[in-house]
Amino acid sequence: MSVQHHFIHTLEQLRQVIPAPPAMLAKRILPALDAYCQNLISKSCLVAVGSFSAAESPASAVTLIALKQETLKITSESMIDIVLDNTADFDTHSQARPVSLYFFMPGIGYGLRVNGILTVIKSGDGYRLNVVVTAAYLQCSRAKVRAGFWQSHYPQCEVFNDPKAFLASSSYGLMLTQNAEGETELSPRGDPAGFARWLDNESLVLPERPGNKVAVSLRNILQDNTIRLLFFIPGSTQILQVSGLASVSRDPQLLATMAINNKSPKLAIVIAGVKASLSVSPALETSQLWNSTSFLNEKSLPSFAKMMGEHMSGKGIKGKLSSALVDVVVKKDLKNLY
Repeated sequence: MSVQHHFIHTLEQLRQVIPAPPAMLAKRILPALDAYCQNLISKSCLVAVGSFSAAESPASAVTLIALKQETLKITSESMIDIVLDNTADFDTHSQARPVSLYFFMPGIGYGLRVNGILTVIKSGDGYRLNVVVTAAYLQCSRAKVRAGFWQSHYPQCEVFNDPKAFLASSSYGLMLTQNAEGETELSPRGDPAGFARWLDNESLVLPERPGNKVAVSLRNILQDNTIRLLFFIPGSTQILQVSGLASVSRDPQLLATMAINNKSPKLAIVIAGVKASLSVSPALETSQLWNSTSFLNEKSLPSFAKMMGEHMSGKGIKGKLSSALVDVVVKKDLKNLY
Protein backbone atom coordinates (compact mmCIF):
# COMPACT_ATOMS: atom_id res chain seq x y z
CA MET A 1 0.00 0.00 0.00
CA SER A 2 1.37 3.39 -0.97
CA VAL A 3 1.53 5.98 1.80
CA GLN A 4 3.45 8.61 -0.15
CA HIS A 5 0.59 11.12 -0.22
CA HIS A 6 -1.70 12.82 2.27
CA PHE A 7 1.04 13.81 4.70
CA ILE A 8 0.61 16.66 7.17
CA HIS A 9 3.41 19.23 6.86
CA THR A 10 2.27 22.30 8.80
CA LEU A 11 0.58 23.16 12.07
CA GLU A 12 -2.27 24.75 10.10
CA GLN A 13 -2.89 21.45 8.29
CA LEU A 14 -2.75 19.58 11.60
CA ARG A 15 -5.30 21.91 13.20
CA GLN A 16 -7.67 21.36 10.29
CA VAL A 17 -7.86 17.74 11.43
CA ILE A 18 -7.40 18.15 15.20
CA PRO A 19 -8.82 21.49 16.42
CA ALA A 20 -6.88 23.40 19.06
CA PRO A 21 -7.74 22.44 22.65
CA PRO A 22 -9.46 24.77 25.13
CA ALA A 23 -7.02 27.37 26.43
CA MET A 24 -7.77 26.29 29.99
CA LEU A 25 -6.12 22.92 29.34
CA ALA A 26 -2.70 24.60 29.36
CA LYS A 27 -3.21 25.26 33.07
CA ARG A 28 -2.92 21.53 33.78
CA ILE A 29 0.86 21.84 33.36
CA LEU A 30 2.68 22.75 36.56
CA PRO A 31 6.12 24.39 36.61
CA ALA A 32 7.19 22.23 39.56
CA LEU A 33 6.14 19.21 41.62
CA ASP A 34 3.23 19.93 43.94
CA ALA A 35 2.25 17.63 46.81
CA TYR A 36 0.09 15.50 44.52
CA CYS A 37 2.92 14.93 42.04
CA GLN A 38 5.39 14.11 44.78
CA ASN A 39 2.98 11.59 46.26
CA LEU A 40 2.46 9.88 42.90
CA ILE A 41 6.22 9.65 42.34
CA SER A 42 6.65 8.10 45.78
CA LYS A 43 4.05 5.45 44.85
CA SER A 44 5.70 4.60 41.52
CA CYS A 45 7.65 1.39 40.97
CA LEU A 46 9.03 2.23 37.53
CA VAL A 47 10.02 5.29 35.53
CA ALA A 48 10.72 5.60 31.82
CA VAL A 49 13.41 8.18 31.07
CA GLY A 50 13.52 9.57 27.55
CA SER A 51 16.23 11.81 26.13
CA PHE A 52 18.01 12.31 22.84
CA SER A 53 21.77 12.41 23.04
CA ALA A 54 24.97 12.31 21.06
CA ALA A 55 24.84 8.53 21.09
CA GLU A 56 22.85 7.23 18.12
CA SER A 57 21.93 3.88 19.68
CA PRO A 58 18.12 3.64 20.00
CA ALA A 59 18.61 1.62 23.18
CA SER A 60 19.77 4.71 25.03
CA ALA A 61 16.80 6.89 24.01
CA VAL A 62 14.11 5.50 26.36
CA THR A 63 15.36 3.71 29.45
CA LEU A 64 13.34 1.93 32.13
CA ILE A 65 14.51 2.26 35.74
CA ALA A 66 13.04 0.37 38.69
CA LEU A 67 12.33 2.68 41.60
CA LYS A 68 13.04 2.00 45.26
CA GLN A 69 12.96 4.29 48.24
CA GLU A 70 16.74 4.30 48.47
CA THR A 71 17.27 5.06 44.74
CA LEU A 72 14.79 7.93 44.31
CA LYS A 73 14.92 11.30 46.03
CA ILE A 74 12.76 14.36 45.50
CA THR A 75 15.22 16.92 46.79
CA SER A 76 12.88 19.86 46.18
CA GLU A 77 9.74 20.70 44.24
CA SER A 78 11.99 21.37 41.26
CA MET A 79 14.55 18.57 41.50
CA ILE A 80 14.56 14.77 41.30
CA ASP A 81 17.55 12.47 41.86
CA ILE A 82 17.47 8.89 40.58
CA VAL A 83 20.27 6.37 41.06
CA LEU A 84 20.99 4.72 37.72
CA ASP A 85 20.94 0.96 37.92
CA ASN A 86 24.13 -0.62 36.58
CA THR A 87 22.02 -2.82 34.31
CA ALA A 88 20.35 0.15 32.58
CA ASP A 89 21.42 0.95 29.02
CA PHE A 90 21.86 4.72 29.28
CA ASP A 91 24.06 7.36 27.69
CA THR A 92 25.98 8.72 30.67
CA HIS A 93 27.70 11.69 29.04
CA SER A 94 27.48 14.60 31.45
CA GLN A 95 26.29 17.40 29.18
CA ALA A 96 22.92 18.76 30.33
CA ARG A 97 20.07 17.93 27.98
CA PRO A 98 16.25 17.94 27.88
CA VAL A 99 14.56 14.90 29.35
CA SER A 100 11.05 13.50 29.77
CA LEU A 101 9.93 11.04 32.43
CA TYR A 102 6.84 8.86 32.68
CA PHE A 103 6.06 7.38 36.11
CA PHE A 104 4.18 4.08 36.46
CA MET A 105 2.20 3.33 39.61
CA PRO A 106 1.38 -0.41 39.86
CA GLY A 107 -2.22 -1.12 38.91
CA ILE A 108 -3.13 2.54 38.32
CA GLY A 109 -4.46 3.66 34.95
CA TYR A 110 -3.30 7.24 34.88
CA GLY A 111 0.34 8.30 35.01
CA LEU A 112 2.56 11.29 35.71
CA ARG A 113 4.67 13.01 33.07
CA VAL A 114 7.61 15.21 34.02
CA ASN A 115 9.81 17.26 31.70
CA GLY A 116 13.05 18.93 32.64
CA ILE A 117 16.78 19.21 32.17
CA LEU A 118 18.91 16.15 32.83
CA THR A 119 22.47 16.03 34.11
CA VAL A 120 24.19 12.69 34.64
CA ILE A 121 26.45 12.82 37.70
CA LYS A 122 29.20 10.35 38.54
CA SER A 123 28.50 8.91 41.98
CA GLY A 124 30.96 6.38 43.42
CA ASP A 125 31.11 3.40 41.09
CA GLY A 126 27.92 4.42 39.30
CA TYR A 127 25.83 7.35 38.18
CA ARG A 128 22.78 9.27 39.25
CA LEU A 129 20.34 11.24 37.17
CA ASN A 130 19.68 14.78 38.32
CA VAL A 131 16.52 16.25 36.80
CA VAL A 132 15.63 19.92 37.16
CA VAL A 133 11.86 19.96 36.66
CA THR A 134 10.37 22.42 34.19
CA ALA A 135 6.91 20.87 33.76
CA ALA A 136 4.74 18.21 35.41
CA TYR A 137 1.28 17.01 34.51
CA LEU A 138 -1.09 14.09 34.80
CA GLN A 139 -1.64 11.64 31.95
CA CYS A 140 -5.13 10.16 31.60
CA SER A 141 -5.71 6.42 31.50
CA ARG A 142 -7.03 6.03 27.95
CA ALA A 143 -3.87 4.51 26.47
CA LYS A 144 -3.59 1.92 29.24
CA VAL A 145 -7.31 1.11 29.03
CA ARG A 146 -7.14 0.60 25.27
CA ALA A 147 -4.08 -1.60 25.74
CA GLY A 148 -5.42 -3.70 28.62
CA PHE A 149 -2.18 -2.69 30.27
CA TRP A 150 -2.80 -4.30 33.64
CA GLN A 151 -4.08 -7.55 32.15
CA SER A 152 -1.26 -10.03 31.64
CA HIS A 153 -1.70 -11.39 28.11
CA TYR A 154 1.37 -13.61 27.89
CA PRO A 155 3.14 -15.99 30.27
CA GLN A 156 6.49 -14.88 31.61
CA CYS A 157 8.17 -17.87 29.97
CA GLU A 158 7.30 -16.81 26.40
CA VAL A 159 10.30 -15.29 24.65
CA PHE A 160 10.24 -13.46 21.34
CA ASN A 161 13.25 -13.58 19.03
CA ASP A 162 11.73 -11.63 16.14
CA PRO A 163 10.89 -7.91 16.44
CA LYS A 164 8.01 -8.33 13.99
CA ALA A 165 6.43 -11.07 16.09
CA PHE A 166 6.88 -9.00 19.25
CA LEU A 167 5.28 -5.94 17.69
CA ALA A 168 2.31 -8.02 16.53
CA SER A 169 1.69 -8.90 20.19
CA SER A 170 2.42 -5.48 21.69
CA SER A 171 -0.47 -3.34 22.92
CA TYR A 172 1.36 -0.41 24.52
CA GLY A 173 4.24 1.90 23.77
CA LEU A 174 5.98 5.10 24.80
CA MET A 175 6.87 7.58 22.07
CA LEU A 176 9.74 10.04 22.43
CA THR A 177 9.76 13.16 20.26
CA GLN A 178 11.40 16.57 20.38
CA ASN A 179 10.65 20.04 19.05
CA ALA A 180 12.95 22.37 17.12
CA GLU A 181 14.50 23.58 20.39
CA GLY A 182 15.25 20.01 21.49
CA GLU A 183 12.59 19.94 24.23
CA THR A 184 11.29 16.40 24.60
CA GLU A 185 7.97 14.67 25.24
CA LEU A 186 7.42 11.05 26.23
CA SER A 187 3.86 10.12 25.35
CA PRO A 188 2.00 6.80 25.79
CA ARG A 189 0.18 4.98 23.01
CA GLY A 190 -2.09 1.98 23.54
CA ASP A 191 -4.52 -0.16 21.58
CA PRO A 192 -5.31 -3.85 21.05
CA ALA A 193 -2.27 -6.01 20.34
CA GLY A 194 -0.74 -5.37 16.94
CA PHE A 195 -1.82 -1.72 16.81
CA ALA A 196 1.63 -0.76 15.47
CA ARG A 197 2.29 -2.77 12.37
CA TRP A 198 4.92 -3.10 9.69
CA LEU A 199 4.24 -1.61 6.25
CA ASP A 200 7.40 -3.18 4.85
CA ASN A 201 10.79 -4.29 6.18
CA GLU A 202 11.87 -0.76 7.13
CA SER A 203 8.70 1.15 7.98
CA LEU A 204 5.77 0.83 10.34
CA VAL A 205 2.60 2.70 11.17
CA LEU A 206 0.55 3.32 14.30
CA PRO A 207 -2.83 5.04 14.68
CA GLU A 208 -3.34 8.38 16.40
CA ARG A 209 -6.41 7.78 18.56
CA PRO A 210 -8.53 10.56 20.14
CA GLY A 211 -6.70 12.50 22.85
CA ASN A 212 -6.87 15.88 24.54
CA LYS A 213 -6.20 17.73 21.24
CA VAL A 214 -2.97 19.24 22.53
CA ALA A 215 -1.19 16.99 20.01
CA VAL A 216 2.24 17.87 21.36
CA SER A 217 3.91 14.76 19.91
CA LEU A 218 2.46 15.44 16.46
CA ARG A 219 3.53 19.08 16.64
CA ASN A 220 7.02 17.93 17.58
CA ILE A 221 7.16 15.56 14.60
CA LEU A 222 6.35 18.46 12.27
CA GLN A 223 9.40 20.30 13.66
CA ASP A 224 11.81 17.36 14.06
CA ASN A 225 10.92 13.96 12.64
CA THR A 226 13.40 11.99 14.77
CA ILE A 227 11.45 9.49 16.86
CA ARG A 228 12.10 6.72 19.38
CA LEU A 229 9.59 4.21 20.70
CA LEU A 230 9.59 1.62 23.46
CA PHE A 231 7.00 -1.15 23.10
CA PHE A 232 5.65 -3.42 25.86
CA ILE A 233 3.62 -6.61 26.06
CA PRO A 234 1.64 -6.66 29.34
CA GLY A 235 3.00 -9.44 31.51
CA SER A 236 6.32 -9.75 29.66
CA THR A 237 9.71 -8.44 30.74
CA GLN A 238 10.82 -8.11 27.12
CA ILE A 239 10.80 -4.74 25.39
CA LEU A 240 11.25 -3.55 21.83
CA GLN A 241 13.19 -0.36 21.13
CA VAL A 242 12.47 1.33 17.80
CA SER A 243 14.10 4.31 16.10
CA GLY A 244 13.28 6.03 12.83
CA LEU A 245 11.96 9.11 11.09
CA ALA A 246 8.29 9.96 11.55
CA SER A 247 5.64 11.55 9.36
CA VAL A 248 1.99 12.33 10.07
CA SER A 249 -0.42 10.85 7.52
CA ARG A 250 -4.10 11.46 6.79
CA ASP A 251 -4.27 8.93 3.96
CA PRO A 252 -7.90 7.67 4.11
CA GLN A 253 -7.05 4.24 2.72
CA LEU A 254 -4.34 3.74 5.31
CA LEU A 255 -6.53 5.03 8.15
CA ALA A 256 -9.37 2.71 7.16
CA THR A 257 -7.13 -0.31 7.82
CA MET A 258 -6.84 0.76 11.47
CA ALA A 259 -10.56 1.19 12.20
CA ILE A 260 -11.97 -0.14 15.47
CA ASN A 261 -15.71 -0.27 16.08
CA ASN A 262 -16.08 1.16 12.57
CA LYS A 263 -14.17 4.27 13.65
CA SER A 264 -11.01 5.10 11.75
CA PRO A 265 -8.34 7.28 13.35
CA LYS A 266 -8.11 10.78 11.92
CA LEU A 267 -4.34 10.51 11.57
CA ALA A 268 -1.55 7.96 11.66
CA ILE A 269 2.17 8.14 12.40
CA VAL A 270 4.30 6.54 9.70
CA ILE A 271 7.87 5.70 10.68
CA ALA A 272 10.52 5.11 8.02
CA GLY A 273 14.10 3.88 8.26
CA VAL A 274 13.15 1.71 11.24
CA LYS A 275 15.80 0.09 13.38
CA ALA A 276 14.49 -2.30 16.02
CA SER A 277 16.15 -4.00 18.99
CA LEU A 278 14.66 -6.65 21.30
CA SER A 279 15.88 -7.11 24.86
CA VAL A 280 14.86 -8.24 28.32
CA SER A 281 14.37 -5.34 30.71
CA PRO A 282 16.01 -5.84 34.13
CA ALA A 283 13.89 -2.92 35.38
CA LEU A 284 10.66 -4.73 34.52
CA GLU A 285 11.94 -7.80 36.35
CA THR A 286 13.03 -5.81 39.42
CA SER A 287 10.01 -3.52 39.63
CA GLN A 288 7.53 -6.39 39.41
CA LEU A 289 5.30 -4.08 37.39
CA TRP A 290 2.97 -6.87 36.35
CA ASN A 291 2.67 -8.48 39.80
CA SER A 292 -1.00 -7.98 40.70
CA THR A 293 -0.30 -8.54 44.40
CA SER A 294 1.56 -5.22 44.43
CA PHE A 295 -1.16 -3.22 42.67
CA LEU A 296 -2.28 -0.10 44.49
CA ASN A 297 -5.89 0.51 45.38
CA GLU A 298 -6.88 3.53 43.30
CA LYS A 299 -9.23 4.63 46.08
CA SER A 300 -6.20 5.10 48.34
CA LEU A 301 -5.03 7.93 46.06
CA PRO A 302 -6.67 11.30 45.35
CA SER A 303 -8.87 10.94 42.28
CA PHE A 304 -7.54 11.93 38.87
CA ALA A 305 -10.39 14.44 38.54
CA LYS A 306 -9.62 16.06 41.90
CA MET A 307 -5.92 16.46 41.14
CA MET A 308 -6.46 17.69 37.58
CA GLY A 309 -9.17 20.12 38.68
CA GLU A 310 -6.95 21.64 41.34
CA HIS A 311 -4.01 21.81 38.95
CA MET A 312 -6.11 23.88 36.55
CA SER A 313 -8.08 26.00 38.98
CA GLY A 314 -6.48 25.74 42.40
CA LYS A 315 -8.16 24.69 45.61
CA GLY A 316 -11.46 26.07 46.82
CA ILE A 317 -14.72 26.40 44.93
CA LYS A 318 -13.07 26.87 41.50
CA GLY A 319 -11.03 23.73 41.98
CA LYS A 320 -14.12 21.75 43.03
CA LEU A 321 -16.04 22.95 39.99
CA SER A 322 -13.13 22.06 37.69
CA SER A 323 -12.81 18.64 39.31
CA ALA A 324 -16.48 17.94 38.71
CA LEU A 325 -16.12 18.95 35.07
CA VAL A 326 -12.98 16.82 34.62
CA ASP A 327 -14.81 13.85 36.14
CA VAL A 328 -17.61 14.15 33.58
CA VAL A 329 -15.15 14.50 30.69
CA VAL A 330 -13.04 11.53 31.81
CA LYS A 331 -16.06 9.25 32.13
CA LYS A 332 -17.25 10.31 28.67
CA ASP A 333 -13.78 9.74 27.18
CA LEU A 334 -13.54 6.24 28.65
CA LYS A 335 -16.86 5.38 27.00
CA ASN A 336 -15.62 6.73 23.68
CA LEU A 337 -12.11 5.39 23.34
CA TYR A 338 -12.19 5.47 19.54
